[in-house]
Amino acid sequence: MKSDVVLKALQDIVGEEWATSDEATLVPYSYDIGGLSTPSRPAGRGEFVVMPQTVEQIQEIIKLANIEKVPVTPIVFGSNMGGVAIPLEGGIVLDLHRMNKIIEVNEVDNYAIVEPGVSMGMFERELRGRGYWFPLPMSPPNASSVVANLLLTGIGHFASKIGCQSDLINGVEVVLPTGELARGGSCAFSEHWHSRYPIPDVIGLFVGWQGMTGVVTKMSVPIFKRPPYQMSTGFGFDDYTEAIMNCMIPFQARDIAHDVSAATWSFHNIQKFKHPMPERPKEDPKMYVYMSLCGFTEEELNFKKKILDDFLNTQKKAGLFTSYKEVPPSPDLTEIIRNIPNPRSFKFSDFKRGGGAWVGSITAASQWPIALPKLDEIMIKYDVPPSTRCTLLKGSNCGMFRCRWGYDSGNWDEIQRILEMSKELLRVILEHGGLMYKAPVWGSDIMLEKAHPGYKLLMQKIKKMLDPNNIMNPGRWGL
Repeated sequence: MKSDVVLKALQDIVGEEWATSDEATLVPYSYDIGGLSTPSRPAGRGEFVVMPQTVEQIQEIIKLANIEKVPVTPIVFGSNMGGVAIPLEGGIVLDLHRMNKIIEVNEVDNYAIVEPGVSMGMFERELRGRGYWFPLPMSPPNASSVVANLLLTGIGHFASKIGCQSDLINGVEVVLPTGELARGGSCAFSEHWHSRYPIPDVIGLFVGWQGMTGVVTKMSVPIFKRPPYQMSTGFGFDDYTEAIMNCMIPFQARDIAHDVSAATWSFHNIQKFKHPMPERPKEDPKMYVYMSLCGFTEEELNFKKKILDDFLNTQKKAGLFTSYKEVPPSPDLTEIIRNIPNPRSFKFSDFKRGGGAWVGSITAASQWPIALPKLDEIMIKYDVPPSTRCTLLKGSNCGMFRCRWGYDSGNWDEIQRILEMSKELLRVILEHGGLMYKAPVWGSDIMLEKAHPGYKLLMQKIKKMLDPNNIMNPGRWGL
């Protein structure tokens, strides 16, 4: 049988211990909590799982897949919530978690080179010991892959100061869908992995593509000196426009805060409650705004705090903060900035029996206060606490605009209801110029309805050129 031939060939490449077609091993790869699927109703089921440890092994696996015309779905730790690493058309699940080396931490030129199996927890521990840090996102657990998050456009914990994670990629080494090895960035010309530009940029061929254009085996990222003095402060508003247009955007323009974020009341409090969420107390704000400030000296931190205080007082005197509310200092805010990735980050999934989902986007901040009431209305209609978070990105008045919620992962009817709600939320976000990140199939299908025809044509040409046999994570983005 063909499957026996493929399995034997995979075992010859990586060793019998690291390739299997065992049903029990395959099941966990067939769903994730954000793909709105379950073990009993998987979104896709692979036929083989293979766990390589070297670049050469990956090349041999990809070449074999081309010969046998077998799909390949790359995955690392399976903590993604977009369902992007589920083998929709079967074939080989390429589990990269054994490739877990931090190859280099360059403290002269301030960059690090990592393999895909390096987790956020591993990276944070290594950097903390050296007095560095990296804008790791707050939501995924410690076991999430650094490389996967950057390729899927993660948002780090000081996004307002640094920007989107994908913008931080210095260089990559990648196994192409044909098995050939390529590099992008300065590492394509030397062993110095310091920058992405000014050469022709090919790294974008692998960012946001969900593994459809190759397997990244090494990545270089900048690292940043860790400020020893850190603080986060929060305050509230009962008006979305005041919170965003009169507070977040003008303060980010001062280039003082490492992070400028906001969250609706339910988003802020969902980790504190089990279902059902109580009514918002009148004394609590409708939206919380958070500012994270950092300094290399106590004097620098105090100076930044004074700038923030002066800004708040100026806005109040100008009549721009009519709905402003003081909130008690929250130890959670300090914990968040000091403990990245956040160890409590997945608690919201326990709100209703372990299921968690989102509709995350990058959207212009001017559209946030217009879209938020519409999103609230949709979530309330579906009996979901209206939970949305906003984070500004450096250099532009845009950023993460994300709705999230918990659901009962054992209730298939509820899962289908949540899916319909998610589609409604996405359509509102698209109406306001937003783009969904880590988009599952249903999300990319909705976005492609609005895409420029030339964009779709270009995607098709790139995919066909790089992956002539269409083996890499097929079935996504209409490809």
